[in-house]
Amino acid sequence: MVGSNKLEDSYILLAGSISSKTDNAKIELAHNFVENFVENVIEFGGGFVVYLSGECLNINNKPLLFDWSIVSIIDRLLPDASEKVRLKVVASDKVLKEKATAEQRRLLSSMVNRGLASRVHIERKKLTGGAIVDEQVHICTEMVCLGGGKGVFGRATKMSDSSLPVIALDLEIGGLSDDGNGALDVLEEFQENPEKYLPHTGAEVLQFLDSLSLEYCVQSYSSIAQRIIDIFYNEKIAQIESLPPDVLIITAIGVELAAIKRVLDIDDSTAANKVNNNLNVWDTKIICADASEIKCAVAILGEAGIPNAASVTSTLIKALQPKNIIMLGIAGGMLGKFELGDVVFAELIIGYEGAALIADNQVEPRPKHYNLRTSIRQDINAYIGSNDQLSERLTYAREFHNIKINNQDAKSQTITPKLATIASGNKLFRDEEKFNELKKIHGRVAVVEMEGEGVFTACEQNDTPVLMIRGISDNGNDNKNDDYHNIAATAAAIVAKDFIKHGLSLNV
Repeated sequence: MVGSNKLEDSYILLAGSISSKTDNAKIELAHNFVENFVENVIEFGGGFVVYLSGECLNINNKPLLFDWSIVSIIDRLLPDASEKVRLKVVASDKVLKEKATAEQRRLLSSMVNRGLASRVHIERKKLTGGAIVDEQVHICTEMVCLGGGKGVFGRATKMSDSSLPVIALDLEIGGLSDDGNGALDVLEEFQENPEKYLPHTGAEVLQFLDSLSLEYCVQSYSSIAQRIIDIFYNEKIAQIESLPPDVLIITAIGVELAAIKRVLDIDDSTAANKVNNNLNVWDTKIICADASEIKCAVAILGEAGIPNAASVTSTLIKALQPKNIIMLGIAGGMLGKFELGDVVFAELIIGYEGAALIADNQVEPRPKHYNLRTSIRQDINAYIGSNDQLSERLTYAREFHNIKINNQDAKSQTITPKLATIASGNKLFRDEEKFNELKKIHGRVAVVEMEGEGVFTACEQNDTPVLMIRGISDNGNDNKNDDYHNIAATAAAIVAKDFIKHGLSLNV
């Protein structure tokens, strides 16, 4: 069967049963819907979770449970060997031997042998209603409620506790145990609080809930089944989009923001999301070679300076909960140490403005050191050390983004990331002598910028991993101008994207 992959990783629990008092016509209606639903789920790449025991029949031999029906339908739809499990079976061997027919056991064995089904064994002595529920909820990804009683309601509650999506249908078929209203009670709760069962799309689904009615059906069962599949798919997408970004990239000024948006292919027409009603954040994804996606967010501080950087970064962390932060932008590099257009990773941040007034009107420097986390430092060292592949990737990216530097001025034509100790403070340096005086505070200082201490302070206070990447745009002397701002910002953005794809461990 050919369909989309909307349910590629889905294993749906269709929970419910039918009262023995329900008339045969309605029983057939329920099973007709189940057949349509299973066909559509299989077509869209999904599977099911079932609990198998004996079959329960009414006096007319009509099945009052759905599990064995699901098994039979999947067997009919997929008669050959399968590379993918479509049926996860919770069962006890002893119960199956006692209650299932020989034909049913043979069918299950055949499906397991073909790779179509897998077993989750429960020992007879541990076989309780609670154990069955826990195992089903543990391995399923979505749930549909149809009829049933307290057991269905309990499963739906456990799904809700795990923030897993639940859809309840309105067909009035009672339940095998006649101990509650099952799906109807879940449906009533959904109508009162839709986010309980669909945390991200419940309010939207509530608007067209009547179109899912089986009791007052206005469309085909197949159409209803497809609509349920769309609901689960949209809920999954919304849930993914609500996850915190893997990386938040923070810039300070417009040229830095424009560079990273250009490198990450964020179009100028793409609207920003508002954080706390006043901060713009652009969401995007980086696609890796293995087709995996890295969720990124890009923000701008709006102005240079330590206090603003600390305040805005704290706000962004609280709002977005990013897994990692990269401070990205331009900086001044000491003449003779760096060429314009070079890119540096901070190995140490020195907040140089801390000081104490002591006797005789003397000022004693009290710098603050900000170290990288060990895991971040290891990632950077491994990344910089991957010379050949790194050079090839960055050379291609430099040419792609048309970074051209005047060779007559002996400036760098390649992007070769380096490590640097970076001084951070509120001063803009246009004096080479003053710049060099920073070495009195720390002998390895070779780069200066104006936001890092604020960003690193906020990350330290909020326990968020952080690193800094800077492009050298000037030498902090009287020749300082804006000529290399775009070149340096773009070079830093290229390295940032490449490091996210090839260097950063996203599980830190």
